[in-house]
Amino acid sequence: MSEGQHFDVIVIGGGTCLNAGCIPSKALLESSELLQRAQSEFGRHGIRLSAIDVDVAQMQRRKHGIVRDMTQGLLALFKAANVTGLPGHGRLLPGRQVEYTSPDGQRVLHLTDYIRFLQDASL
Repeated sequence: MSEGQHFDVIVIGGGTCLNAGCIPSKALLESSELLQRAQSEFGRHGIRLSAIDVDVAQMQRRKHGIVRDMTQGLLALFKAANVTGLPGHGRLLPGRQVEYTSPDGQRVLHLTDYIRFLQDASL
């Protein structure tokens, strides 16, 4: 691979970890942990709360913001590395070809010298 070479990455599976799995779950778990700590630990520190109000919609907005920010960060890293992310599905074919199917069903054949596999790439 030479410097300045352009790469396409076909994102397969919709980015489960970033969009629906690990990252969103951890964001919501952090909010839940803070609630639990407010209910059970703050009193020991002399912090008294008369009432705790849980705003699930705000928790969801925060989670979506974290996913959005991390997605934008990945896209910035791709851009800096001269990589184009392609959401959809890829299939390896003989002769160093990759068949790419976009989310709208359009198919394109790519001829490539380099193939790298990334499990659960996220965009």
